[in-house]
Amino acid sequence: MMAAAKTPLEDIVESLGPRLSSKGQTYLISDTKTFSETFTSWSDFNKKVPSAVIKIHTVGDALETVLWLTSNSVPFVIKAGGHGNFCTIGKEGVIIDLSNMKRVTLHEDSVTVEAGILTDELISTLYPQGRCVVSGGCGGVGVSGSCLAGGLGPLIGLHGLISDNILSARVITAAGELIEVSKTKNPDLFWALRGAGMRFGFVVELTFRTYPLSTLGSDDGSIWEMTLMWGEEQLEDLVEALNGLGWTKGEAMGYFGFVHVKEKESDKISPVCLAILHYFGPTSAAEEYFKPLLSLSPFHALSPPPQAQPVRIPYNLINALQVPSQKHGGFKSLFGVGVQRLSVPGMRKIWDRYTQFVSTNPDAYQSAVLVELFSVEKVREVGRKDDTAFPHRDVNIWALPQLWYNDPSTEPAATKFGNEVRKMLQDEDFGSGGKVKAYVNFNRGDESIIDTYGSKERVARLQELKKEWDPRSLFGDLVPSLK
Repeated sequence: MMAAAKTPLEDIVESLGPRLSSKGQTYLISDTKTFSETFTSWSDFNKKVPSAVIKIHTVGDALETVLWLTSNSVPFVIKAGGHGNFCTIGKEGVIIDLSNMKRVTLHEDSVTVEAGILTDELISTLYPQGRCVVSGGCGGVGVSGSCLAGGLGPLIGLHGLISDNILSARVITAAGELIEVSKTKNPDLFWALRGAGMRFGFVVELTFRTYPLSTLGSDDGSIWEMTLMWGEEQLEDLVEALNGLGWTKGEAMGYFGFVHVKEKESDKISPVCLAILHYFGPTSAAEEYFKPLLSLSPFHALSPPPQAQPVRIPYNLINALQVPSQKHGGFKSLFGVGVQRLSVPGMRKIWDRYTQFVSTNPDAYQSAVLVELFSVEKVREVGRKDDTAFPHRDVNIWALPQLWYNDPSTEPAATKFGNEVRKMLQDEDFGSGGKVKAYVNFNRGDESIIDTYGSKERVARLQELKKEWDPRSLFGDLVPSLK
C-alpha cells in the first residue's frame, strides 16, 4: 500500500527549508509544551499553537516564505516583538518569526531597519551616534508593529507619530512581489501603511527620519525623569492637576494611573496612584512645569537609581521603568480607548472598580489602569500637512485598562472588568461623546472598523485599497478580532 501523500504543512521542512538562506530555519511544532518552551510572547492570552515556525534571516527568506505559503494556501501570521494578541495562529497555519532580522543601516539624517528590530535595540544603536528616532514607549515591542498602526511614543510631542516619520518601506505584497513604497512610489499604499500597514503586506524594511539628540533639549542627550506615588486620598487633586497642565508643551510627557505595589517587608499589595514623568529640557524647566504635581506631596518617590529626587538619565534608558510590564508570559490584554480629558468623578469610579476587582481577584494584582499623556499639537500639525491612514489625531489622551493575570480561571472576571472600565471611559465627562476611539495596537479584539479607523470615508478608502493589494486577506482583516 502506498503511503498517503504529505500535506503542505507536513512537508514544509523538506519543501521550504532548502529555499531559505543558510541561517533561515523551519521547524515543526509537535505539541503545546514544545511551543511554549521555545517560543515566548508578551501574553498567553488568545495564544494558539501553530503547525510550524519559520525563522527567517534575510529579505530573500521572507520573499521565498511568502511565495511558498501562498502557493500552498497555508495561512500565516508575522511576529516581531511578540506583543500583539493577534500574532497567533492555530494548527492550520504557521508563524513567520522575524527575530533574526535586525540589521540597521545608518544614514546622515535617517536610518533603515529590518522589520525584526525591537524599540530599545534601535534607540541604543542610534544613541552613541548622537541621533534619536520617534519610537514606542515599551522597549521590547517591535518597531515595525508599533509604527505601522500609527505609532505612539515619548517623542510624538516633538516630532509627530512614529508613522509620520516613515520615509519609505520595502514591502512583500500578496502577489509575491517585493516593492518600494514611499510618497512617490506606490503613494496610495504608503498612505495605508501609515496607520493600517500590517494589513496590507509584509513590511520587511523601513526607513525613518532621525534627529540630533539636541532636539531633546540638552547638550548631552539626557532627559529629566521622576516617578511619583500617592494614596487615593489625593486622587481628585491629582486629576485636577493633570488636567491643568494642559499637555500642550512637546517637551513634557508622562504616564499616570492606578497600580498595585508590593510592600518591601512583606508580600502585601496596596493600590496607589502612579505617575512617571519625563521632560525634554533643563531640570529647572521640568520642575516648574510639573510643580502642580510635585506640590501634592507624594508619599513615595522613585527614580533610577532609587532615591527621593528627580534624576537626569541618558535618553537610551527612557523605557527602563517599563521593563517589569514587558515580561513575557501571563495572560495580558488591553481595552484601550481615546478620550479628550480626565474626568474627576470618572477616575474615582474607575479607582473604586479597579481596587474592587483586584481585591476579589488577587491573581490579577499586576493589572493596571493607565493613561498616556503627550502633547498632540505636533501630531495634528503633521496630520494637516500629510494625510495618513491613522484616524484619531483629535484624541488628547489614550487610556489603557491593562489586564494581567496568571490563572486562566480569572478570565471571565477580568473581561467583565475591562469592558466596564472601557464603558466608563466613554462617559461624557471624558469628552468622548459615548464613542469608542480605538487604536489598533491597544485593541481588545471586539472593536468595530469605525471604532478603529474613524470615518466612513477613511474606512471606504482602506477597503478599496485592501481589495487592490490584498484581495484574499492574506495579511488578515483590516481590524483584528478574537477568533
